[in-house]
Amino acid sequence: MAGIRVNTGIKRIEVNDNGDYITLSLDDNAFLERFFALYENSQKLAEEAAGKENAIRQKYEDSGDQNTFLRETFSMYAEVSAAMMAEVDGLFGNGTCKKVFGGITPGFELYMDFFEQLRPYLEEFAKEKNQRMSRYSAARTGNV
Repeated sequence: MAGIRVNTGIKRIEVNDNGDYITLSLDDNAFLERFFALYENSQKLAEEAAGKENAIRQKYEDSGDQNTFLRETFSMYAEVSAAMMAEVDGLFGNGTCKKVFGGITPGFELYMDFFEQLRPYLEEFAKEKNQRMSRYSAARTGNV
């Protein structure tokens, strides 16, 4: 018996020199919604972290205790990065951050770079989807 297969838009993207990859479920509207929510949340977390850093800076401004200032600042950024790692791994699959960033705790600039490198895949998908959808227009299928 003949079967059918539906292209669900799964896109495999290599993310390191070891051949590891992540998958984008581009035809899954929930995935795309979660991706853009993650992107927006990362920007919000970056702004909040900058505010927290400023508060820490003011706290140690007159103390001259540079070591404690730096320790507290980097600890705060590590906490925020851990939250981002959990969100990225939650969307793309457990272990994604390790594949993409190696064994480091990445800063926001690395997350933004990661998201920006995914942008061309999303743009390509949007073009392909528009082309596929045009096949089903009312004028083309005779449902005028």
